[in-house]
Amino acid sequence: MLFPDTYSAIKIHENIIGENKLRDFGLLDSAINAAFICFDDNEEFKTPHEKAAKILQHVIKNHPFIDGNKRTAFAIMREILLENQLDFIYSEAEISEMICFLEEIAESKRNYPEILEFISSHIVRRFISKRFVFIKSI
Repeated sequence: MLFPDTYSAIKIHENIIGENKLRDFGLLDSAINAAFICFDDNEEFKTPHEKAAKILQHVIKNHPFIDGNKRTAFAIMREILLENQLDFIYSEAEISEMICFLEEIAESKRNYPEILEFISSHIVRRFISKRFVFIKSI
C-alpha cells in the first residue's frame, strides 16, 4: 500500500491553495501519522480507505493550515485511494452533500465510523492496464 507522507501532504496543499499556508508542521504530521497507529504490531487501520478516513478526519480537526484544511484533507484522502487503485466517485448532485459532510467533520458532528462509511459508500476499484482504466464498484 502507498501513502503520502507529511511533506507530500504539504505539496498537495500547495497545489490546491497556490502557496504553502502551513500553520503547524507538528499538527499536520500528527494528522498524517494518526492512520498508522499500531498496538502489539497490529495496525489499527488496515485498509487504504480506513487510513484515508482517519487522515481526512485528523487533517480537518487538527487544522494545520491557515486556509484550505478541508480541501487539502479531501485531496489527501483521494490521493491515498488513487495510489492504492481505488477512487472516490461522486455525482455533481452530491457535491453539496459532500461539502456539508466535510463541514460537519470540522464542527465535530461526524465521528470516525461515520466518515469511514461515507468514504466506503463512494469508493470504486480501479483496474489499470497499459491502455485502459477499468472502474468497478466495490
